[in-house]
Amino acid sequence: KGKGSLLDDPLYPLLICQFSNGSWEHGADYQNQPDVQGMSAANQAGTYLYHPDAGNPGGVLNWNSIASDPSGQFSGQLFTSKNINAVKVTVTFPHVFLHGQISGNSPAKLTATIYYRDPNYPSAGDTPLASAEFSFAGYGENKNGSDPKGWVRDSGTSGSGLRGGINIYNTILSCDTTLPQNGGIYAAYTWGGKPGSNAIIYSGATLVIESQNTTVQYGQTVQCERIFPDVSQKDLLKDTLQRFGIVCQTDNTNRTISFNSLRDIVNNIPVAKDWSGKCVDQGKQIVFRLGNYAQVNYMKYKEDDNVLPKDFANSQINIADTTLPASSDLFESQFAPTLNRPYIIGNIAQIKMIDNTSNSNDFTIGVSPRILIDQKSGLQGKTVTLSDGTKQVVINDSISTPYFYKTEGQYSLCFCDMTGTGGTILPGLNTKYYPEFKMILTQAKKVTRYFLLAPRDILELDLLIPVYLQQDNAYYYINKIDSWRKGQPCKVELVKLG
Repeated sequence: KGKGSLLDDPLYPLLICQFSNGSWEHGADYQNQPDVQGMSAANQAGTYLYHPDAGNPGGVLNWNSIASDPSGQFSGQLFTSKNINAVKVTVTFPHVFLHGQISGNSPAKLTATIYYRDPNYPSAGDTPLASAEFSFAGYGENKNGSDPKGWVRDSGTSGSGLRGGINIYNTILSCDTTLPQNGGIYAAYTWGGKPGSNAIIYSGATLVIESQNTTVQYGQTVQCERIFPDVSQKDLLKDTLQRFGIVCQTDNTNRTISFNSLRDIVNNIPVAKDWSGKCVDQGKQIVFRLGNYAQVNYMKYKEDDNVLPKDFANSQINIADTTLPASSDLFESQFAPTLNRPYIIGNIAQIKMIDNTSNSNDFTIGVSPRILIDQKSGLQGKTVTLSDGTKQVVINDSISTPYFYKTEGQYSLCFCDMTGTGGTILPGLNTKYYPEFKMILTQAKKVTRYFLLAPRDILELDLLIPVYLQQDNAYYYINKIDSWRKGQPCKVELVKLG
């Protein structure tokens, strides 16, 4: 579990990520998961169908052998989805024999259809999704029966009373659809033509329903990996810690991680622990330089060709030490800054992904990932319609109008200070979270000493609490404790606070 000043920062919970992919898809793990929402069944006994009269033209097909139904959604006839699920439905008939009248105005015909049953509107009737027809149409007479595509005449029939039979092989009907919760799928047959026809659906016919886990459907959960940029969890965490100037401390006993700033450590100076008496006179090492910092340390966002000027959100930390290198990048965020555009209720972040000079609405412009501040805005009597291309949702109360920086905004994600309302200064991340860090770098001093620390010192160690050394008349934060052993001096690396 996490704790600390980062989680208490009012800006932190407002951060949202722009959808970082060109298609609205599930993550790789979701796509490749075992299909526990689908099913497959077969009819291994075969089915004999008879068309007795015009008032009894058809029925529902039965499947007596269920090969797979991990979620228990199939009754033998009807598949009822327990969750929102995009599916591909396939019905396969390896061999069907049709017998009946061939000539005249009403030749024999058998139609197989996949139907959808809407749980919200059962009285509206079921919707046909795909059909396949078994008939004599397009087949020529084959008197010796050797051609499987030809029909065979019944002996003694001709003219308007011509009857016969035909073998039809490998008929497949399929469709793609999205099932809501409790949405139903089944396969049925319907007779056409004069009564007296019959058919045999030989064993081996199958009904297969496969989940299509690629595209996110309305109402499904979106995986974080499809929103965040294509970076490791470590790099994403690092980006967040750098944005707020955070240092981490783990507590294995309580299984917590503290996310705190250097300001928290400085504010704890009044409760600093005095380690003066624990210091062992075994010499000390002093370094007046920390890390690989330079005279000018740039805090950057990732560049994006659609955001100009390229460095409008960047900042820098200057160190007045000519012995340091001239400049270096302190860090570069995984995200790019974002400009605004006018909207019906003010300004909103603009992420341009469609080429306005073309007639296409497809995403054709590649952009760097973005991070924004979520802001809810009332619509003031207006309405906004959100659509995924199929379903629409009309909103008339409030919507999110995210931004990266805007003059009237309460916060800013720019590293540098920007202009606020009425010409005021809207502090950037550098000003808000890095003054203590800048002070430490400007008066850099890293001291390595040996201390005789008791087991209680280690047990109660809190890296957020500074230590005081009377020998130096200074406060330090603990950067590293090296190889502690009971009853033996250990090397401790300290960084001077200011």
